[in-house]
Amino acid sequence: MVNLADTDAIKDEFGMFGIKFQSEDVGDQMRMLCIKYQLDAPSIVSEWLVYSKMAVSKSKKETVLDLKQLAHFDTAHLDRRTDKRSSSSTTGGETTSNDSFRTPTRIKQPPSFSSASGQKSGRQPDTGVKSANFSDESRSTLKKPVKPLVTYHERKNRGDVIAGIGGLPVDKSWTNLPKAEYVTVVPAAPTSFLSEPYPYMFTKYQEVAWVLNCKIDEIGEAMADELNLQSFSSPAVISTDASDKATVLGRILPNEEGGLNSRNLWFQTSSTLHNGIKSPLDVDVLDRFGLFPGQVFACDGHSTGSSFTASKFYAGAAPKITKVISRKASESSLHIMVACGPFNIMGESLPDPLKDLITVIAASHPDLVILMGPFVDARLAQDIEGFMNEMTFEDYFKSMISFILEEIVDKLGTHVVIQPSVGQLVGMPIYPTPPFTLRDCVVNPALYSTVEFTRKITFVPEPALLDINGVTVGLTSTDIISHLGQREIMKGIPMTEERLPRLASHLVFQQSFYPLYPPEIPADIVALHQYARIGQKPDLLITASDMKGFVKNINGTIFLNPERLAKGYAGGCFARVLIAGNEEKRDETDSKERPIADMITVDIIRI
Repeated sequence: MVNLADTDAIKDEFGMFGIKFQSEDVGDQMRMLCIKYQLDAPSIVSEWLVYSKMAVSKSKKETVLDLKQLAHFDTAHLDRRTDKRSSSSTTGGETTSNDSFRTPTRIKQPPSFSSASGQKSGRQPDTGVKSANFSDESRSTLKKPVKPLVTYHERKNRGDVIAGIGGLPVDKSWTNLPKAEYVTVVPAAPTSFLSEPYPYMFTKYQEVAWVLNCKIDEIGEAMADELNLQSFSSPAVISTDASDKATVLGRILPNEEGGLNSRNLWFQTSSTLHNGIKSPLDVDVLDRFGLFPGQVFACDGHSTGSSFTASKFYAGAAPKITKVISRKASESSLHIMVACGPFNIMGESLPDPLKDLITVIAASHPDLVILMGPFVDARLAQDIEGFMNEMTFEDYFKSMISFILEEIVDKLGTHVVIQPSVGQLVGMPIYPTPPFTLRDCVVNPALYSTVEFTRKITFVPEPALLDINGVTVGLTSTDIISHLGQREIMKGIPMTEERLPRLASHLVFQQSFYPLYPPEIPADIVALHQYARIGQKPDLLITASDMKGFVKNINGTIFLNPERLAKGYAGGCFARVLIAGNEEKRDETDSKERPIADMITVDIIRI
């Protein structure tokens, strides 16, 4: 399995050859190419050096990379290289991504579990069950592949703020913030909240077709309201006269490889309204668009007889349900810390980033901590195998969660939200993913079952739309941003426009945590339609991604990617969120209600 590098590691690797990136977008796009072609940092640099030697003259040796060069590098070199390798490969030695999800019967070598101080937890009796020791004495270092220039333990940028939003006065340490009077975490839409395991791999093609059609109808109804249309036209009955304009509704269809080609685009209409007609779509006239497979859209245009020529494009519709609250009515502010797995750096036995995060939590005492998977990342399976003895992945997972509950809930009294991930080795390997239970997460659930303890633990599914003290918060641990970035085609979008927040905004306009079809992950499409819908507009939408962290307010929703806490051998980031209460009024005379998004301050901070 290829260990994919993060953006900083790629940048460092290019820097060794004196090559710089013109902008941060170049690094993000280079990371997407690594994901697309399954390359690590040294490999992508090697490919660039080969390409540049052939494509660039010696008198014009490029030392600064821009997006235009990167696009040509993709199409003229990487894409052709992949075609050659796939055509010459044999079937004998193939491996599949399913290998990452294998569950060995036993793996090698653990000690007993200890808390951060090295003392055995009072909630951990001797049960005979193997558990991991997270104390420094148990550190085990594996033989590693090539490291980045600066490893996790050598980093000097801890505590740096890489992005932020909001104008509330918060010092760098985020200490001495007023405590929330209470913390309540409940489903924002109970009918769309997955609460228990479900049977999967039983879906019929007819059921998939039905839910895909329902998605067209549901978003189409919202777009019809926005556009003041009584109905949409059928491509089959539109006049070929260019002066006869019509508005059609449909879903973008993928090509045979699951991607898109702007020269050969097709869409399908609703079977309820127009019998599911498939029609070619000509987008040459459009000045701007961003399209991906599975996207529900509407467009103005006319028929040429052989295709529908679009002149204006509508990329979905945001949910109508929105809220505003008065700052005077809010009882107190709410301080949240968010971190996304993996929590281990590559090749070491201890989850040092997790331990460092808990140290920060202990210093600042947030009201709520949100921890999103993966907790036992499938991509780190070989690393974990290397230091455990007679211990399953489940044993290791229970040790980690018990450690979290002991340190954060028991010792600090802080409320914790725990979300699984489809990319981890424990739990159901299907999207949407049901929540963990206490029995799933600890060796002896009875020790954690007191009312005082359990009311401060909330297990949520992947994805989840929550109401936290009256604020609508969406959570997804699946890297939908990278998936959309690989499959989207676009035109007329300025290079200066931030691509990652724009990709994230597709989730709200498609009213789904995973609008891409076909999906890049093992997914139950029927369950996805029910439990991954975004039926009301989130105030805060947290989308965990390997891509560079960002936070941006788009149409009243704060989109946040806090990055991963650990990124290969390097440390990643976490996020702090402050939702204002009475104490943070900017103007004592201001009694107007304001959108919740305007009351949110966020910092993304290096661990």
